[in-house]
Amino acid sequence: MSISDLNEPLKDVIRSIVWCSGEPLEVSSEVVELLFNHLRFCCTSIVNRLPNNQPSLNDLLNVVRYDTQKLARIFDYFQILNGSQDPKYNGDDCAEVESDLVSHVNNESNVSRISALCTQLGIPLPVSIISTTSRLRTPFLQGRRLRLARIDQKFARLSVEDYITFTRVRQSATLLVFIRNNQRLAFWRWVFLQSKHSTEFALNDCSNLTSHNPFARPEVREFIRVLAHLLTGEILDVVDLTLFYRRKLGIDLQTPITPVEVNQTLQLMSKHFPLKNS
Repeated sequence: MSISDLNEPLKDVIRSIVWCSGEPLEVSSEVVELLFNHLRFCCTSIVNRLPNNQPSLNDLLNVVRYDTQKLARIFDYFQILNGSQDPKYNGDDCAEVESDLVSHVNNESNVSRISALCTQLGIPLPVSIISTTSRLRTPFLQGRRLRLARIDQKFARLSVEDYITFTRVRQSATLLVFIRNNQRLAFWRWVFLQSKHSTEFALNDCSNLTSHNPFARPEVREFIRVLAHLLTGEILDVVDLTLFYRRKLGIDLQTPITPVEVNQTLQLMSKHFPLKNS
């Protein structure tokens, strides 16, 4: 798959993420476009701070070391891999992590490993972050609860056939779907085309990259998986905060999310929850 073919599939996944958040109707193209631009912005903000175009999990942790929400989401990814996700973490219920994506290093549990990495890099452990900054995370956590309640209410209205369709779509409502062998090079190149490293990826067709496959290194394979999970969470954060602000304003949670709401949420996020670097 070439880079020019990837924008629409990315928008389709964004549409699925929002629709699977309890939307009663089809997601508007304006909402999808706003979230796609937000995805590109998040990608640029993260990737521009990486030291090179062969990053590892350590590099990603260093980029988000001062960002409570992103650190917690990375920790959540490893909890999912470990099969021990705790409800107090802002997990992404729609994100599927397949068994062939699970990475074990020296037979350590994934949670122990990410904790050790944080300690090694001088980053506060996610457990400590969450327990000491609950006020900062409250809007996200409350918004997530509203999203899950919204999904439950959508379930109650579905026929058996519609429930099966919803479940199938929900299983693929994550950017991790692009980490398949036939798509991950295109996704990798799309990620770096948003960044200062884009000149190193000037080829028109990702198939030409196979002679220098970045995924030959397990550290890079792990990085792109965690990044895909993190970016999926960025979309969910917008949905959750939109629902949080809806509740504060007394707006019906069951009505479709509008472009005006998303735009207002993105403006508030840029003001109150920017990507921190210190």
